[in-house]
Amino acid sequence: MRRRLTRATKDQYLLGMALMATIRSEDPWRKVACIVADKHYNVLSTGYNGLLPKVELPDEVWQDREARLVHVIHSEVNALSMIKKGEASVMACTLAPCLPCSKEIAVHGINRFLYLFPYQRDDSGINFLSRHGVQVIKYDPSSIWAMAQEIINSQFELEAASASIKKHSEHRPDAQNPLVVH
Repeated sequence: MRRRLTRATKDQYLLGMALMATIRSEDPWRKVACIVADKHYNVLSTGYNGLLPKVELPDEVWQDREARLVHVIHSEVNALSMIKKGEASVMACTLAPCLPCSKEIAVHGINRFLYLFPYQRDDSGINFLSRHGVQVIKYDPSSIWAMAQEIINSQFELEAASASIKKHSEHRPDAQNPLVVH
């Protein structure tokens, strides 16, 4: 008998989507993404860090953190640019926000901020959100990863079982048409 897979909470669901959205980031060094949802956890927008449309940077700019910061739009700003102020309630992000992004989050009326990894430079963004009434929750990234691994492993098990059944049924004379009675 197969064991039942863990069902993600709504917070974990949004964080898992954010983690997956990082694959769209253009930044080769720091992949960040976020999901913005309403109070019912309906997704309103997705954002990831990247460049303005049709802008390309040479490799030497990507190599220099200060040089690329001039060009990269943060995931939070990208996601918030697609919604109206007051429309969203929850933001799930792979990285804690910088201070300027935190101000945008608060201005847009987000009252719950979820994240996986701390912002290495400082925690002023998280402190700002907390001081301004936003509920801030840090999740363990390994819990999201463990759920993804559980699903992937389950799919491999199903494929293996299906292949075994198919292989076994190929040896039966009535395998092509199980309705035929011999």
